[in-house]
Amino acid sequence: MNKNRKGFTLVELLVVVLIIGILAAIGIPQYFKAVERSRVSEATQTFTSIKSAEERFLMRTNNYTDNFSDFDIEYKSGASVCAGSTCNLKYFNITLSIAGTAPNQTFNIVAARTSPKYSSYNIVYQGPAGTIVGSNATINSDLLQ
Repeated sequence: MNKNRKGFTLVELLVVVLIIGILAAIGIPQYFKAVERSRVSEATQTFTSIKSAEERFLMRTNNYTDNFSDFDIEYKSGASVCAGSTCNLKYFNITLSIAGTAPNQTFNIVAARTSPKYSSYNIVYQGPAGTIVGSNATINSDLLQ
């Protein structure tokens, strides 16, 4: 009896499913981490713009400000809404705060993730020193490196 059967055996199909499962278990979390890391760049670029605007404002007035209206920055129309000490961006809500009095004033910029896929977190820029820290160790090691 010579039967010429075409197709795959059950064992071959199970091996393929197992390999796909292993690759998905490794690849999908890495993909989401890469996407979230790219979204963090929105916050860090905003930190850079705000820091520069704060320094220019300090040169003009000898004080930092916690009001976005005082800055000489143009915001994208429709992409962000900035009023007072808050600015709502696509992926983050930015909040400014001032501590101390001149000449020892400092400012903090807090970026809170609006709809996190990774986890709920904040990123804090501590100025004028320029330190950026996440709200937990996972954010620091995964997204800010």
